[in-house]
Amino acid sequence: MTAGVFSPAGSTTIDPGPLLALAADVGPDATRSFAQRYATMLPQRISRLQTAVLTGDLEDGFVAALSLHTSSTMVGAHHLAAEAQRLAALLRAGDAAAARAAVAPLLGQATAVTRALDTVAPR
Repeated sequence: MTAGVFSPAGSTTIDPGPLLALAADVGPDATRSFAQRYATMLPQRISRLQTAVLTGDLEDGFVAALSLHTSSTMVGAHHLAAEAQRLAALLRAGDAAAARAAVAPLLGQATAVTRALDTVAPR
């Protein structure tokens, strides 16, 4: 876990900094376990968020987006965290149509993060 994982465009998909800091605090095994758990739970988090947005449950969507933002930040998935934060702001503002449109970019980032984490912390 000493280097970032880069997307084809060259932008960092996973910033190694947060995971390296966590490893310094709790050790590499616990950090690897955390990253693996994040990757395992990511589809559930995305599904909850997507369902909430598509059914118009703005409150649950907001909570799910905040959760995704926080956890993504902790593993260094900054682009996904930013998409989740953007979606949370739309949901908080009650803009359901814009929130539905914001789900697609979030899904793309989630896919990239899953691939990147599989190289850093295989499940």
